[in-house]
Amino acid sequence: MQFKTPIEAVELNTLEANIAATVELIKQARRQICIYSRDLEHELYGHSEIVEALKQFGINSRDGCAQIIIQDTLAVRSRPHPLLNLAQRLPSSFLFRTPVEPEDCQYPSVFLVNDREGYIFRLLGERYEANWSPTLPARTRQLSEIFERMWNRSLPCTEFRMLGL
Repeated sequence: MQFKTPIEAVELNTLEANIAATVELIKQARRQICIYSRDLEHELYGHSEIVEALKQFGINSRDGCAQIIIQDTLAVRSRPHPLLNLAQRLPSSFLFRTPVEPEDCQYPSVFLVNDREGYIFRLLGERYEANWSPTLPARTRQLSEIFERMWNRSLPCTEFRMLGL
């Protein structure tokens, strides 16, 4: 087993820096990506580089899955979203849930973790001030545990599935 040297978190302050860090984390992932988002931020998760990285993850990862929790599904459905279009074309690679517990519905932060010990965390979802590291196992483990608890309490988002008529 090869151990990676932890890399201390770096602060990010712009949308562009968040996009670059998110793309890097997606490209590093082997089999799992976990995203907690308020409304699947169109400026971020709808960006062409991120959608392309997620597409490659969905196509190339063996049995890989991106699990995505979205607080406000109505906001996501209010306008076309490239990630939802991609998820409908690769349904086995993307799973969506929405929180139902009050503490999960009001959780103010957003984050992404991958299975390679990388993460990006924004304390306030509406801002692009973030902490990011491609390899920081303790923080990634902590966020993964938060995500797993929320995932288990959340309900599937069936409204994002493509209807086969």
